[in-house]
Amino acid sequence: MKQQLAIIILTTLLTYCGMPSSASQFATPTVNIQSAASNDDAALSDTPLTITLLDIGQGDATLVTTPNGYTILIDGGPPGSGKHVTLPYMMDHNITALNHVMASHYDSDHIGGISEILAGRDGIADTSDDIRVTGYCWDHGNSTIKSTPSFLAYAQATTTCQRTALPGDNIYFDDDVSIEVVAVNGRSRFGILAETDSDDENAASMVLLIRYGEFRYVTTGDLPGGGGNPPYDTVDEESAVAPLIGHVDILHLGHHGSGTSSNLNFLKALSPDAVVISVGDNNSYLHPNPGTLARLHDLKIPIYQTNRGHNVGTQGSHIANGNIVIETDGNSFEIRQNPKSH
Repeated sequence: MKQQLAIIILTTLLTYCGMPSSASQFATPTVNIQSAASNDDAALSDTPLTITLLDIGQGDATLVTTPNGYTILIDGGPPGSGKHVTLPYMMDHNITALNHVMASHYDSDHIGGISEILAGRDGIADTSDDIRVTGYCWDHGNSTIKSTPSFLAYAQATTTCQRTALPGDNIYFDDDVSIEVVAVNGRSRFGILAETDSDDENAASMVLLIRYGEFRYVTTGDLPGGGGNPPYDTVDEESAVAPLIGHVDILHLGHHGSGTSSNLNFLKALSPDAVVISVGDNNSYLHPNPGTLARLHDLKIPIYQTNRGHNVGTQGSHIANGNIVIETDGNSFEIRQNPKSH
């Protein structure tokens, strides 16, 4: 696939999709029974699918809006970012409800802001300005860190919408938009990805594949790829999941560009046309890792980062210093770097 920054692209369980949040703030979810296969004769919408990586600092929060107005929040960033970044962004874009929330795993930099978002502007749950979830709040189920403040706040906020994701789950939106749970809790539809400790939160990460027409985007949470040095070495789940994903147009780089993720086999198998990284400036984790960036540069994969990160080895990366916005019509895509509104 030829890179231009507008790029021509390559392209089984029923779930609730909900009504588009732009159509009704308090819509009741409806069962979507359409086939997973897209209709090749159907024309794609003139309205793009939009994927926005919000600049929430060191963490992850991604807002997906489908052509027909369905809205999906994938992760909610660290504590404080929900109230001060994501919620104001949603209000600026007239998003007063979400069709689904998907928590890749329970680290605080991924779920810490979700309770703040759902509480609405007044910051108080169960009041009239709450952000309603018309479908489900998807996560990996049982947690080994239930005593953490971020998890307790998340669990309380999502009590009425919680649903445990299973490998192979699909959520269908519009005619040609879907989100597939490729792996979760260290398992795919075909079995265990790698032997791991039960308390390894990163290894439980949900791997999500978003499709629209021929466009494919994957996000892996903090899924490990076997990198790191003892005692911080990791299991390699990426190599097992890579064949189940195949080529993608955009890879949301795992674990903020950490050295424990994005191994060479994984990158070669997915062969993305671009990668995006959500990372905070001057973070103490040394993200993104220089070795990870070097692998991407060697493979000539364009890199887009919300921020510079640890300020090491980012030469050649596109630094947004704000939000990264991806728009696709299902045939081509465009990546924009937009300073955040707040």
